Amino acid sequence: MNTQQLKMKSAPVLPISCLIMGGTQLSRHYYVKGGIFFAIQVCFLLYLSDIVHTLIGLFTLGDVAQIRKGLTVIQGDNSIFMLVEGVIAAIIVGLFSTIYTLNIK
Repeated sequence: MNTQQLKMKSAPVLPISCLIMGGTQLSRHYYVKGGIFFAIQVCFLLYLSDIVHTLIGLFTLGDVAQIRKGLTVIQGDNSIFMLVEGVIAAIIVGLFSTIYTLNIK
C-alpha cells in the first residue's frame, strides 16, 4: 500500500476519536486502551456539572454570608473550601484536556 491509500483508509476514523474518546482505538481492535479512554470520558461527563459549579466557586469564593437569627447561626460559604475544591477541579480539567489531546494524537 502506498501512502495515499493509508491516508484514505485512516481519514474517516479521526472524527470518531474527536467525539468519542477511544473511538479510534476501538475501531483498530485495541479494546483495553479504547475502553480506558471511553471510561475517562464518561466519568468526566458525569461529573461535569459539579466541576463547572466548583470552578465558578473558585472565582466567586462564596456568595452566601453567615447569618445570625437570634442564637442560631446559619453558616455561609466557606471560601477556603471553595478555593481548594476549585483548584482541584482546575487540575482535573487540565488532566482531562491532556488525556483528550493524547487520545487524538
